[in-house]
Amino acid sequence: MTGSPSTPETRVATAETLNRDGLFATPRPWAGVKESYGAPGTAAAERMLTARLFDSLEFEVLPGRGFDIGDTWHRGIPLSWFSPVRDARALPSPSGTEWLSRFTGGLLTTCGFGTVGAAGNGEGMHGVVSHLPADEVSWQLDEHGGVQFGAVVESVALFGPSFRMRRSIRAVAEGAVSRLTVTDVLTNIGPQAAPLSLLYHVNFGAPLVAPGTSVAIDGLGVTASAPHPEVPDWAVLPEPVSALTEAVFEHQGVAVDEDGFARATILSSAHDLGVVVEWTAATLPHLHQWVFPTRGRWALGIEPSTAPLFGPLREGPNAGAPVLQPGHSRTHTVRISVGPTEAISRA
Repeated sequence: MTGSPSTPETRVATAETLNRDGLFATPRPWAGVKESYGAPGTAAAERMLTARLFDSLEFEVLPGRGFDIGDTWHRGIPLSWFSPVRDARALPSPSGTEWLSRFTGGLLTTCGFGTVGAAGNGEGMHGVVSHLPADEVSWQLDEHGGVQFGAVVESVALFGPSFRMRRSIRAVAEGAVSRLTVTDVLTNIGPQAAPLSLLYHVNFGAPLVAPGTSVAIDGLGVTASAPHPEVPDWAVLPEPVSALTEAVFEHQGVAVDEDGFARATILSSAHDLGVVVEWTAATLPHLHQWVFPTRGRWALGIEPSTAPLFGPLREGPNAGAPVLQPGHSRTHTVRISVGPTEAISRA
């Protein structure tokens, strides 16, 4: 009597196990980056790098827009906010509120260097960073199935402040949680000391953000920039409204972990999906929260920054921004982790 053929052990087909077992002939199924260019004369982004991780993240990196992170999906589900503005071309020198005319959403829009929020210090609303081109652009895959990007973005004025931002973006899947880490080294490359205003506009939309989605931030207090009856509770996303309105909050005294990171946790009420946004509290001491409850505009922003958007510090020297001496640098790190609610709650 002959025995039945043995059955191979059942295993979860992760990218790491498939690669380890020699079932990938090339790293391309595991992770990859594609480069594309918009058609001249159209509203498309001039250049785009699209990264994809196995069963995980897909996101755009925008070399023509401050090396920001554009549209982002997690396992095929939209994660970032998709703005109704479709013109993705950079402006040569945005002034006034022109920044809004090219705010296409995406996962990360960087604001600064001269101002964040209202126009000031010679720059229009939210500054110029997201309209500057990146140089020294590079990317590579790592042995863990992650993707690493690097670039330099500079703002140079012959008779004014000059800054260099050396940015790295790393994306990796760690079990059920996918993580994007943005690290910026900011250097004053001008001849004089200058205030540095920088804000990380991290944007989320539906289905992660829906009525009832919760926002958890462990802090000592919260201040609103103005009355906001359409958003009665910063910690819970409201029902959408027809009025064009927004609510902006600043969180004071946000708790910091042993590694020096503060955090905000977003848990979806409609999907088994959660996000944790973390940032270096020492170099990004201000946290703002933006809620856009309008139908057809619906969004949530988590915005760590070097300077306040409103309040008494905004009225003080340098609008509350720290001063960077010539040749000196400071490092900012923002981490965005996404995954099932239970996994995120443990992250």
